[in-house]
Amino acid sequence: MPVAPAEDRTLTNDQITEAQSKESVIKRVPELPADADYSLFQSSIEIDESLTRPNEDFPAKVMSHSKNHLDYLAKIGIRDRISIAWPKSLYIPAKADWKNYWILPAPKENLYSHSWTPAPLPYGYNTASKDDGSLYSFQQLRSVDKFAQTEAGLGVLYVPDKTLSVVSFQPQVNCISETRWYAMYNNLIVAGTTFIKTSLILAVWQSIPGPAAWELINYRQIEVARQGPDSGSGFSQVMHNQKNFTGKDLATQFLVQSYRTYLFGVVARVSIWSTLTDNYGRPLPLIQDGTFRVWGVLSCIIPQIEIYQHQVHIP
Repeated sequence: MPVAPAEDRTLTNDQITEAQSKESVIKRVPELPADADYSLFQSSIEIDESLTRPNEDFPAKVMSHSKNHLDYLAKIGIRDRISIAWPKSLYIPAKADWKNYWILPAPKENLYSHSWTPAPLPYGYNTASKDDGSLYSFQQLRSVDKFAQTEAGLGVLYVPDKTLSVVSFQPQVNCISETRWYAMYNNLIVAGTTFIKTSLILAVWQSIPGPAAWELINYRQIEVARQGPDSGSGFSQVMHNQKNFTGKDLATQFLVQSYRTYLFGVVARVSIWSTLTDNYGRPLPLIQDGTFRVWGVLSCIIPQIEIYQHQVHIP
């Protein structure tokens, strides 16, 4: 009786490659730890069996069982990655006491780097300090002006490490706003109104070559307080408003790109508008006898700024 030829079980190169490819895919599948492993189960069986008969080695088996449990828990435990390094997202005033914020000093790149005070319009005054995180803006309206404004700002430098991402800019700001309307004209009939607004502006600029140095990318304005519109003759007491903004209160998102240097800034601004004329519609004269006092002030302390990576579009 003829014998059937043995089946050829040799794998071809293509079959081997396919099998290896499947194995590679399987290895890339996300894994979770098992509920237990064999050694853990076996040590539990030994403990249980030891309880059915006197055994002088029982304490040793208990210790072994304990070690198996603890080793397994240590192996599968999910832990937060702990670092005592300065938080990358946290920025503080250049001369602040770092011990009030963290256990190690802040690196230079996490200190406030810029402060600025554009020239105010007449009767204006402003100061800014990157050393202590303070801003102060005062502006008085002259009777001959239709608009007056002053501002002071400070900021930090930021260089993204992702190709295209969205970051959340979160400064903490404690501020006091005051406004004053006093219009008691001597022998003058006046028409029109005045309006005062104090505000915080969160902005981001991009470093560019040339004399301009910085190009505005985007900004957000947050009103702190307002006075008016006030019309005719009269006055109010100094209106006082104190506000404390947390980082989450002011959180603003900006789109940024890698290989670029950005300036993230906080600006304290006082703006005053006027439509005042005399009863014939003519501009008012310059009044300097104290009977026209319309002004606003915004003082701020910014103890810290945080910049968080919110969303990554392109790694």
